[in-house]
Amino acid sequence: MGAGKSILIGELCYIAYQRLRPDTRIVVLCPRQALVQQLVETFNYRMSASGVEQTVGSFWAQSKQVDRPIIVATFASSLKLAERMEVEGLRCAMLVGDEVHGTESDVVKEAIERLSPACAIGFTATPFRSNEHERLTLWDRIAYSYSASDALRDKVIVPWEIIHYGGGKKETLDDVCADLMDKAIFETNGPGIVSALDIEDAVEYGYYLCSRGIKAKAIHSRVPPEERDRLIEELKDGHLKCLVHVNLLSEGVNLPWLRWLCLRRPVGAKVRFVQEVGRVLRAHPSKSKAWICDPHDLMTSHGLVHPEQIGELLIRQEIDEYEEELMKLAPDEDQAERVRKLPAAKAFSEIESYLVNLRSAMAVHGFVKPDLYQEDPQRRGGYPTQSQLRAIENLKWTTRYLPKEIREPFKLLCAQAPNFKRGDCSRMISIMHGLAKGSKDSRRRKRHWNMPRLSMPLPDFTVQQLLFSMKNN
Repeated sequence: MGAGKSILIGELCYIAYQRLRPDTRIVVLCPRQALVQQLVETFNYRMSASGVEQTVGSFWAQSKQVDRPIIVATFASSLKLAERMEVEGLRCAMLVGDEVHGTESDVVKEAIERLSPACAIGFTATPFRSNEHERLTLWDRIAYSYSASDALRDKVIVPWEIIHYGGGKKETLDDVCADLMDKAIFETNGPGIVSALDIEDAVEYGYYLCSRGIKAKAIHSRVPPEERDRLIEELKDGHLKCLVHVNLLSEGVNLPWLRWLCLRRPVGAKVRFVQEVGRVLRAHPSKSKAWICDPHDLMTSHGLVHPEQIGELLIRQEIDEYEEELMKLAPDEDQAERVRKLPAAKAFSEIESYLVNLRSAMAVHGFVKPDLYQEDPQRRGGYPTQSQLRAIENLKWTTRYLPKEIREPFKLLCAQAPNFKRGDCSRMISIMHGLAKGSKDSRRRKRHWNMPRLSMPLPDFTVQQLLFSMKNN
């Protein structure tokens, strides 16, 4: 999520290098060639700072350096690297895996078995799978966990605000996203990213945004690397307001100056979602907050907090559901059009949007459990159940722990709970459950509990808006 894994890996490699024997190597594996080059640069910078030169090599399609003490290779080239080291009589003293949520392929598993490292350590911001029954089988325990809450505390990432579609006359997702981006640009006056389904979609939407007055261009795999670098610089310098991307925000992409992103493409895999959102949360001197345009309510569907899934269990290769369908497309144009059609945006009232933001902040700080943080989208509407209303009434005492600027508006929401939707009540209950859980130990000792100072969204709705929302719910 932008918490500096590369720097930490570089320091670990430097410490291990000082104890390395001539016939042994430190092997670092990562998913892509671009990340290999990034890690090589990071490691060389760290080593040269201590007066050590020519120690880091790379191993992938265009480079086969095994004469260096530290070798950085792609997952795809890992088996060939293992074979080459066997031929040259080299042993693996330490194996480091970066983005190890991608190590479940047969190639990587066989490579690690043949490398037979004396020790191995993996790094990932997403130590979980989209399917709760899957595990990362090559890693058997969590050595250290650095949560989003830790990163917020250390100012490694910034707080965020989710922008929802407020409903109205807009009929197409393209219109809705453009409106959300207008708001994000107005709030930040900074650069942002919007996702697309595929290359054709990215190009077309880039033209559409330009027609709406948002200076944008498409960036994707067919754009030459030099052109891609130029487009990113134009975005950073303000010559562009937006890039329409296809998988730009994957592993290793470092754009900390991004101020906002728009999740126009519905991401089916929670690993991909966390990676994408994490890129815009990275701290930078130019921003105090990141803005997330969320027309599909993905923050509710996925969230940023998930339990680790480590150990032995049957693995199914994780593929984003939309990408999987696109890869299987037959020449039938009608079929292609159906798959490429994006779902409509979900409309939120001001109050509903605020509750989502508040619960999101509390979930990252551990006050809302991941299973409570998620909800069945089909249960958003309809009147609240009697059990929900009883729960809100029984938990109203927990509002005393909310910060003063949040407490009174939240108490007002609780008082009007019968007039809200079922989903709104569910969010309020999960927030109050979190307060009850957080204060439990202090209450047992009969002491007052002061809620930790968290970065929490402030309500921007008035009593009049509340009454209007209730009337039109």
